[in-house]
Amino acid sequence: MSSNRLSIAEQNFFRFVKACVELIKLPLIDILTDQIDPGDLFNQIDSCDDLLTGEYKLLPFQRTLCYLPPPDVPDYKLFDVTLLYKLIINLCSSLNPPTKGWFKKPTRKDKSIGADIERLRLLKNSYSHDDSAEFPDIEFQKVWKDLKYVIKRFQKGTWRTYDYEGELEKIERLKFGYEDWDQCKLFLKATLNLWEQLNHKDEPEILIKGENNVLFGDKARFDVEIKKTDNNSNWAVTWQKTTGDVSKILRTSDEKYKESTNRRLFIWSVCKEDEAEYHAVIYTGEKSSIFSNSIHLHGLGDMPFFSVWDIKTDKKELTINYEYGVTQSSPQVFEVKWAKNGKPLNWENNRYLGGSLNDKYLTITSPTSDGKGTYSCTVTNAVGSVSKDFTFDVPNATISTDNSEVVFGSETKVKSLVASCPKPDGVEWQKSKDGNFFLGIDINKPHYHGSSLNSESPLLLISKTVFDDVLYYRLHVWNKIGEHFSDPLFLDVKGNPPNITSSHETDIENHSVKLIGKVFLYDQFHEILDVFWSMGEKKLDNFEGKNKYSKVSTKDPSLTIFNVNEHDAGSYQLTATNAVGQTKSHVIVLGNTI
Repeated sequence: MSSNRLSIAEQNFFRFVKACVELIKLPLIDILTDQIDPGDLFNQIDSCDDLLTGEYKLLPFQRTLCYLPPPDVPDYKLFDVTLLYKLIINLCSSLNPPTKGWFKKPTRKDKSIGADIERLRLLKNSYSHDDSAEFPDIEFQKVWKDLKYVIKRFQKGTWRTYDYEGELEKIERLKFGYEDWDQCKLFLKATLNLWEQLNHKDEPEILIKGENNVLFGDKARFDVEIKKTDNNSNWAVTWQKTTGDVSKILRTSDEKYKESTNRRLFIWSVCKEDEAEYHAVIYTGEKSSIFSNSIHLHGLGDMPFFSVWDIKTDKKELTINYEYGVTQSSPQVFEVKWAKNGKPLNWENNRYLGGSLNDKYLTITSPTSDGKGTYSCTVTNAVGSVSKDFTFDVPNATISTDNSEVVFGSETKVKSLVASCPKPDGVEWQKSKDGNFFLGIDINKPHYHGSSLNSESPLLLISKTVFDDVLYYRLHVWNKIGEHFSDPLFLDVKGNPPNITSSHETDIENHSVKLIGKVFLYDQFHEILDVFWSMGEKKLDNFEGKNKYSKVSTKDPSLTIFNVNEHDAGSYQLTATNAVGQTKSHVIVLGNTI
């Protein structure tokens, strides 16, 4: 049976130590178990950069407890409060942090699980840094009361497997005597030594410093700072670069990193490929290493851009005019490359002029059909490259009319669509009777008034289409690369002259003869404009001889001759006219016997 010869303050201290070491980790064990199965802890840690290389990375001692590759499974009961806290805040994403955040003292109003976890950490730290072995009763009662409130809230957790309040009551009832003093000192020493190990005082702390943001083309620099205790080892530092999920050790002897050492890294002329995370590593054993914090290098600046890009042609040359620029605070262009169909231009044959870094043009001398292809210009600065291209080819042209049917006498437009790079040097309208042999059309003739040889939109205009225009038409267009003929267009003109039938009737009783004429059309494009009868070569006027002839019209083209006598003998013919032409009927002959 223990005596009670220890003071109240000493008793309080030992109760407090026991609660910090044995009790307060119980709810943390339950929370971690509820969130992460021990068998999955390795994978969870393996995918968490903060625990492996970040500011709060796992220390080697902690790794031996929790970072166990399968099939080994860690025992959460062996974890102390510091390790449990570190795993919970980094891996249990569904657990809300305190309102003020982790590593900060929660407000009294914050009663969340995250806030209570933070209170346990602060309680444990207050013990770990206390060098005395006494706890005054007034202070102890206040701290113990706060601890009870926290434990009571944890007691309500659905994930609970331990009786937290019951364990706390057991500790509160314990009485420590002098015979327990040696045991308590050993216990206290062991826990304090454990704290020292977890804080890694025997191993170096490694930190790198440098700018995160560097102008593309400039030099980046990272420096290593190593903090260590009594260990005077000459720690060897290795530089690593991580892009996505891939990490590689940098060879500081490479030209890219020249003048670098194991304590300083230079990255010369930073480019897009250098954007990554950088950190330093100290290898402390066969399978043990210490990682520094990471610096994510981000390049500043933009790629170049083309401000001018056009083509100029003359009789013998093709010239691409171009200008490029960079935005403010972006690196200058250091390279210009030209290619044709993806292959670098052959500068040896003197066919190309310009195209260098200081030029603003590329001239193709004496271009012909072998100049066909895609010419591309690529300008590069430290950020990257940008390209622009022209495809030179023979022109392409299509022609069409607005109307599906061309009517005799109407205006006909033959339009065209021309695509050409470089621009056409000329165009010509052509026509053919058989679609094989074509001749050029002189658009200056009145029949084609209004036509155009504009190289971008040539137009053939036939002001009054006639049957002589029933031909094949095409457009001939050419540029520096070659020539092209559009597909032929056959122009079919619709329309017919009038049709006539004629006969006559004699009315002996009334001494009259009726010349019967019927005028009709095969289509409705052109109406009848005029009808008249003639006798021999003489056109009969409806008003010639009073009451001698009946009135003739387009609606009733028949003619009656009244009071017929010997002077009316002769040859009669009906003529009908529309826009297409005239038609004459068969001749009706009236003899002297009428």
